[in-house]
Amino acid sequence: MRHLADLVEQVDDLELAAPVPLSVVCFRYRPAGAEDETVDRLNRALPAAIQRDGRVFIAGTTVRGRAALRACSVNHRLERSHVELAVEVVRELGARVQGARTAY
Repeated sequence: MRHLADLVEQVDDLELAAPVPLSVVCFRYRPAGAEDETVDRLNRALPAAIQRDGRVFIAGTTVRGRAALRACSVNHRLERSHVELAVEVVRELGARVQGARTAY
């Protein structure tokens, strides 16, 4: 899961929510300029959107009182492309959820 942590650190709309010592990566979708309350609302809504989408599975969690996403894998068949897809899906759906929340 180190690859996921590295990808999260490389893009400007994701951030790590906790250190990544083993197979769990907790991170947040954080669009530029968004305040903490908005980021929390987005990250509380994202797990359901991700599950409805069905391409990847990422759970929701809370880290130090803030809503976050939690990815975990110990599957020996996990490939880099799967991890890269997860990042793409989170960013795509995060932008979609953000757009839906600002539309009203």
